[in-house]
Amino acid sequence: MLLSSNGAPGLDAAHIHKVRLHYKSISIKYLQMNHSDCFDAQMFILASSSNMISPLFLGLVLDRFGPRACSVTSVAFSTLGFFLFGTAAMLAPALASSSMTGLSREDLFSLSVAMIGFGGPGVQNAVIHTANLFPSNKGLVTAIITGCFQLSFIIFFVFDQV
Repeated sequence: MLLSSNGAPGLDAAHIHKVRLHYKSISIKYLQMNHSDCFDAQMFILASSSNMISPLFLGLVLDRFGPRACSVTSVAFSTLGFFLFGTAAMLAPALASSSMTGLSREDLFSLSVAMIGFGGPGVQNAVIHTANLFPSNKGLVTAIITGCFQLSFIIFFVFDQV
């Protein structure tokens, strides 16, 4: 390892060459991704982004109209997203031939995944609002409800093992 002009450790030429080779291999792998990989990444980005933005809007619904309206709104978004996702293959040819829209099947899938991601946090926020029914144990109830939501993802691990 070389020292730079100020005495800090620097990089020697062999290490720089290894780093360049690593970045070249990464860029080659990225360029070799097929359309399906890119589409999966796009759907994940859409779902996670809408999942992060939705608490802002659904929190306003929760504060203004209460937990029931927030749950109904969230479930409506999720249900519409699930319905659109399930029927996208059938709806796409009809919408593509329409003169108004040129939506493809991928567009419908992306829209449905974004709607499903948007609806999820509102249900959790409304259920956590249930902790207000137990003022003396509000923190405990909130922790139990949040823990149950987090533990619900263990089902994917169980399915992978089976």
